[in-house]
Amino acid sequence: MSLEDLKIYHWNLTLEYLEMYPVWGAFDDDDSEIIRPVTAADPFTMDCDPLTIKSDFKTPDGLVMLGCILCDCEDAEVNMVEIFFAGNRFPFSTSVADLQKQTLQRLQNSIRHSEDPIFPLYYQTHTLGPDGKKIEGYFSQF
Repeated sequence: MSLEDLKIYHWNLTLEYLEMYPVWGAFDDDDSEIIRPVTAADPFTMDCDPLTIKSDFKTPDGLVMLGCILCDCEDAEVNMVEIFFAGNRFPFSTSVADLQKQTLQRLQNSIRHSEDPIFPLYYQTHTLGPDGKKIEGYFSQF
């Protein structure tokens, strides 16, 4: 399969795909749920939105996890994070508060530390943002 043919539904994204291609984008000519690798040196110049970018996460207590952030192409504003942990995906969005409580409980049960805080969750990518710096910050679920 050529790189041009590599298209997956966002919910099929895995850490293995993120290791191969750390940046993925949703292009206008695809179904809205399909993403493709973005191999441009500056992914923020591509005509795709949002970008899904491999990220490292750290909880306030220092637990390190892997996953990805979803951010706008224009300003790299992060509006969703997905943590991959113990074979599961844990998505957190700035706009779907009801589901987040259930997702947070599932994640805390998976790490066997249900009282340990997850948020604010620090994230850092290895991809440079539009300002030429690594994309990093804190994500709060609500």
